[in-house]
Amino acid sequence: MTTLYLIRHGKASASDEDYDKLRPLGEAQARMLGSYLAHAGKHFDSIFCGPLKRQVDTLGLMREAAGELGSGWPAAVNLDSLAEAPFELLLKSCMTERLETDPVIRDAVASMRAAKDRESMRPSFEIMFDHMIGLWRRDEVAREDLELAKDFDARVQNALDGIVGAVGEGQEVAVVTSNGVISRMLEFIERPGLPSETHLSQFANTSVTQILFAGGEWTVGPRNLTDHIDDPSQVTYL
Repeated sequence: MTTLYLIRHGKASASDEDYDKLRPLGEAQARMLGSYLAHAGKHFDSIFCGPLKRQVDTLGLMREAAGELGSGWPAAVNLDSLAEAPFELLLKSCMTERLETDPVIRDAVASMRAAKDRESMRPSFEIMFDHMIGLWRRDEVAREDLELAKDFDARVQNALDGIVGAVGEGQEVAVVTSNGVISRMLEFIERPGLPSETHLSQFANTSVTQILFAGGEWTVGPRNLTDHIDDPSQVTYL
């Protein structure tokens, strides 16, 4: 049996102009995971990592915090196919373009502006986010610089197939990527042949989700594990 450990990057700068960098808490989350893996004596036979800075930095901090054990982990194979879906473009440029004409977005933005804190903003943000994902999935948002949903699906499937094809049977493999990629991989396994969900499953920053491959079949193991984070206030999703 081959086990893939799908690891989401640490908390990034979602509210900043440049999302692709870890916040101090995201750096701490990555170090906590590395230290946790070191104490567990966790060895990986192979490591794959997406190309984004927040993904690469998460792996680097994990390895650093794992100390001697981390130094013994194999060098990472960087795969462009593990990059996140174009959600940042959807939520910034594409959403702004529709703000005046789309009542769902307009109402969600108004509710977020009236919210007292980040936590009370979250339901409205999720409505807006799911709405934009649905538009993207139905090809109702189109730009030359926007990756199509079908193309995203194809590259995630290629990443999954390529990883399992590159590693030996019975290996334990770390895959450092992003929320959308992890969510779609699990859909491939749990809902094969069905249309993709417009609601995106949420995985905590630096959470670990296991998928298992044996006898030509995939199964989903424990998901969204954050045992390395002792303080619940340090578990984040953006």
